[in-house]
Amino acid sequence: MVVLAIISIMVLIGAPKVIDWYPRMKTKAAVNQLAGLMQKAKISAIKANRTSKIIFSPANESYTIFFDDGAAGNNWALDADDTLLASVQMAQGVDLFDTNIPFNTYGYSSRGLTDPNIPLNTYYVRFLIHTNNYYAVRLIHTGNVAVVTSTDGGVTWF
Repeated sequence: MVVLAIISIMVLIGAPKVIDWYPRMKTKAAVNQLAGLMQKAKISAIKANRTSKIIFSPANESYTIFFDDGAAGNNWALDADDTLLASVQMAQGVDLFDTNIPFNTYGYSSRGLTDPNIPLNTYYVRFLIHTNNYYAVRLIHTGNVAVVTSTDGGVTWF
């Protein structure tokens, strides 16, 4: 009986941590997947000597990565004859919150640098964990991709 009471108390203490842990891990996995696919887009652009594009759709909780090499040329849109590299829909409970990327479209040149048509800046693709807590993929104009976190609503990132 005493053992059962101790186990019950431990479950009551540990349950809130597990409830908070699972969504955080799902979000962290989605952020790491995006960072990895962005590295793949950059490396693929260099290897194939082409430009790659990433279109984010926070409203649809998705993003698409492709070579913008179809008959329409470098038009910043996924056309039927462009080469698709990845199309990702967020898992249930993962919130692709927003980006500060102009028109939610990012790209890499054939040299692996940020596409020259994108203004030089540091950009973030933010995923909401819960109020004021975010994971993000940080993109720098040199092509660097990093996973960062914020606990103050995105004011500071580390």
